[in-house]
Amino acid sequence: MIAFEIEAAQAGQRLDRVVHDAVPGMSRAEAQRLVDEGRVTVDGEPRARSMRVQRGQRVAIDRPAPQP
Repeated sequence: MIAFEIEAAQAGQRLDRVVHDAVPGMSRAEAQRLVDEGRVTVDGEPRARSMRVQRGQRVAIDRPAPQP
């Protein structure tokens, strides 16, 4: 589980973009898929990938382990 708080510089960005930027090596497509599957929450609630995040919100990403 990866969790972080939205900083002022990230405010107003789309949720899928913030997720993509937060995890090194994650593709934008993977970020969108995780959001669509409900594996990304904002303040404990699943949200749409197009949501614009606000400073102080808490984002949690449940990224499954890579398949061998």
